[in-house]
Amino acid sequence: MKPVKLSWDSDFFDLSIGQVNLKSQNGIGCGIGVEGFDLVYVFSDFPLKNIKQYSYHGTRVKFNKILSEKNNEIIENIQHLDNDYYCEHKKEIKNLAYISGCFSRFNLDNQFGSKRFQVLYDQWIENTLNNIYDNIFLVYKQNLTDKPIAILTGLVNFDSNVSKVGLLGVDINERGKSIGSLILKYFENEVIFYNKCEIEIYTQIENINACNFYKGMGYNEGKIQYIYHLWS
Repeated sequence: MKPVKLSWDSDFFDLSIGQVNLKSQNGIGCGIGVEGFDLVYVFSDFPLKNIKQYSYHGTRVKFNKILSEKNNEIIENIQHLDNDYYCEHKKEIKNLAYISGCFSRFNLDNQFGSKRFQVLYDQWIENTLNNIYDNIFLVYKQNLTDKPIAILTGLVNFDSNVSKVGLLGVDINERGKSIGSLILKYFENEVIFYNKCEIEIYTQIENINACNFYKGMGYNEGKIQYIYHLWS
């Protein structure tokens, strides 16, 4: 099966990258070709038992929630990120983005390396600041120091009712204080403010803590996809 070239990924990573989407077993009768590509992403609706020489294998799961009413809890210490605050706290915000991606396939694939992973997530931050892909960037600030200790990026989708969470990262030393819950509730309120009613979040099924967190926040587990990285 011949992959489709991904222009953005190829240009960004300076590699020839393709993608294959498998919906049924019939699609792999002749195998998956990687000729002409440095790397091929395989997204499959079922686990692949005979695939060999992959550098990464993970399982992506979608969570969704139908919003009914605004949460009236007073949520303090959260603001929309602006360029001035970002420039002042750039290192901490980048580290929170890296924390949010600790189970990312780009982080766990050793052939990518940490440098490529960090450059990708740096670009994600820059894109969100410029309303590219995501259009909401929330930061939770510590009371005494004004230091950022959690971030959330998301998309309020004005073309449909389904909005999405992109990155959600909480400082490791600040966990267990309901900060993740508060910043997610704040985003839910933003979605309701714009008269939207549904949120989707993707994570990895191997990220047990994240899965349990979303279930505890009322999100329902949905579609699962099996993802593989094949390097030539």
